[in-house]
Amino acid sequence: MFSITLNVRSTELGILVTEATAVMPNGRATLSQLGIWSGMNIYLALMKISSSVKANGAVSLIQLHHAGLVTPEQGMRIGHGSEC
Repeated sequence: MFSITLNVRSTELGILVTEATAVMPNGRATLSQLGIWSGMNIYLALMKISSSVKANGAVSLIQLHHAGLVTPEQGMRIGHGSEC
């Protein structure tokens, strides 16, 4: 279902942005934040999305993110981002 929707929508979309993607496990804004510090399965999933977007003439971007001192490990509640 997702791949079909992505193929249809990406022809009408100029840029697909995967935002706030953590670069380190201890730099996440929430414990459920997408991260790219390791794990081939995450890499392969993002490559599949990127390839589908590109095949339909759109562009995909990824925003790298590190929450700094505002992380769950520093006592932040789960579900709240880094509002600065």
